[in-house]
Amino acid sequence: FFKQKTAYELGVRLVGSEMCIRDSYHCFSVAEREEMETAFADHGVYVLYDRLRYERERYLNTNQGVLMAVPLLMQAAFLRRRSPVFEDVYRWTVEFLIEYGRRPWNEEGVCTEGPGYGLGTIGHCVESLFPLAACLDKTVQDVVTAGMLEVSTWAQHCRSAWPGDGPRFVGLGDLSYSSWIPARTAAFWATYGHDAVARYFWEESHSDRPLGNIESLLILAQFAKAPSPEAPDLPPAKVFKGQPMAFLRTGWCPGDTLLVLTNMQHQAGHEHFDRGSLIFEFNGESLLVDPGMGFYGSPDAPQFRSTCCHNTLTFSQRNQLATRTRHETAIDGFLTTSGEHCPGDDGGIDWVVADVAAVYPEAEEYRRHVIFIRPDICVLLSLIHI
Repeated sequence: FFKQKTAYELGVRLVGSEMCIRDSYHCFSVAEREEMETAFADHGVYVLYDRLRYERERYLNTNQGVLMAVPLLMQAAFLRRRSPVFEDVYRWTVEFLIEYGRRPWNEEGVCTEGPGYGLGTIGHCVESLFPLAACLDKTVQDVVTAGMLEVSTWAQHCRSAWPGDGPRFVGLGDLSYSSWIPARTAAFWATYGHDAVARYFWEESHSDRPLGNIESLLILAQFAKAPSPEAPDLPPAKVFKGQPMAFLRTGWCPGDTLLVLTNMQHQAGHEHFDRGSLIFEFNGESLLVDPGMGFYGSPDAPQFRSTCCHNTLTFSQRNQLATRTRHETAIDGFLTTSGEHCPGDDGGIDWVVADVAAVYPEAEEYRRHVIFIRPDICVLLSLIHI
């Protein structure tokens, strides 16, 4: 039943149907209301509820979780007074969405599905805030989590410096090379996170384009509360420890130097077998490339995700250990003398040490040393003990 895109299509259609029904519910006769609620009960609630309930942990960490939970909540809200069974489904879904606001990103804002899908998931989570707040009798601001807002900072670090048609993320996981912060997400951060940099990105990419969905309109209704735009002020060297990643840069604009090391412990459905992999952008060129993802239906789609298509260690063309299981990778060494602001001090040194052995059963030790001597010397040293 759940083939590719089914969750998306089902979610969009059900949410649209429920919004139409909600707005005209008072016009229905008793018999028409009974017919509508029976259709929800027979053909909607249990399909979604069973899928989420039996794989709860998986769906708390992927974009499809919120896509199915929003229509489930809206259906269960109609049905909750019909039977204690639907009341239980309703309460379960409310708790699921409350917890989802703390997933699939950690307290540092790092998304388990990479920046492309991760920012798409934020956008879908924004959809859930309005019905969730209404069900809890709270304001939208009350149900926004700190982790959702922290993703804004992490997304800034994931911005590519490779010149192109417009801003985009570095190619960590699916969808990233072709993506940048969606309009709804930038407007949400600016409004509910009082985020001046998000307002800058919204002005940069979206201010001249109309926003065509109801959540965007509800956000823009509060947009006057957003601060004035400010360009990002990123540090020359930034390390995330909980989901190990390092970003070394001279700036965030096209043509600047950017060196990225990814070594995430926990990944979800749209990340790749890429622990210990490097991306290096220099002087307007991408010298060490992450392949991103081609077309999902293509026979070579698994190749894009594979370890041998990334800038890390491969044993006999085998992939690293599974992406959906947590592995104790780490960044266990970090030194910087480059100062606090880009482009960084000339002669400054950034030194990152990553422990990648946990995803290689063949290796007793695999440590990657990445050294950036500003402005233009990069040294890579890998220590491997088999």
